[in-house]
Amino acid sequence: HRHVLRLSEDKLEDTERVQQQESARAIAGEILQFQSHLREELTTQRQFMALTGWIEDVEDPAHAPQVSRLLQSIVESSPDIIYVTAVGRQARGESAGSIRVDRDPFVDATLKRAFTASIQEVNFVSEPFAVEPDNRPALVMSVPLFSDGKFNGMLAAVVSLDRVVARLRDVSTHDRVFFIVDVHGRIVAHTDTTEMIPGMDVSKNSLVVSKFEELPQDLRTTATVVFDEKEKGHDVEMIGTYSTIPA
Repeated sequence: HRHVLRLSEDKLEDTERVQQQESARAIAGEILQFQSHLREELTTQRQFMALTGWIEDVEDPAHAPQVSRLLQSIVESSPDIIYVTAVGRQARGESAGSIRVDRDPFVDATLKRAFTASIQEVNFVSEPFAVEPDNRPALVMSVPLFSDGKFNGMLAAVVSLDRVVARLRDVSTHDRVFFIVDVHGRIVAHTDTTEMIPGMDVSKNSLVVSKFEELPQDLRTTATVVFDEKEKGHDVEMIGTYSTIPA
């Protein structure tokens, strides 16, 4: 009888490993696609601004109505972008979106960091942060604006990760919990948005995350680890899987 139970447990464990690996690898691929799509969206809009000539002087009042309409159309066409702004060399320009940046000092500070990165000709992606309501995870992505090799400003977006969280909830069934961390082991997106705030360090209390942190940052892999976790004073055997996301 014990032998039959052991065989059954081994089969269940093997099945769980396979299902976790397939799900983790699939989610990692979807996250990479999500980021690439948003980057392409900003790049496409920058090309449009270059074709219209607006990129040469974003702060020109004569361009303000057209730039404002462009930004509004970006927000309306992309459910993931909750705020977008185009600014010139003096960090002044137009914006559109559903949040008030002037009321959120952290978002405002992150946009200023994005502007500094744009001056240095760097495509910027910020660390995640929480926005109201309900501590929704979000981050800032930006691309520099150039004309004839000269810096002219920045196009930046505040990106909501609501769709990512919804996808994580879809696969977090049968006592599994899927979440995303950055290379430092800090929460990017989690199904429990109340307790697991973006930026929270979980590397010290998650063996799966600590194993992931030990990897070279340029290595792409999916791996499963078996470990014991305390639950109501008892050791419970757990299976965890991580799948890396490049870039």
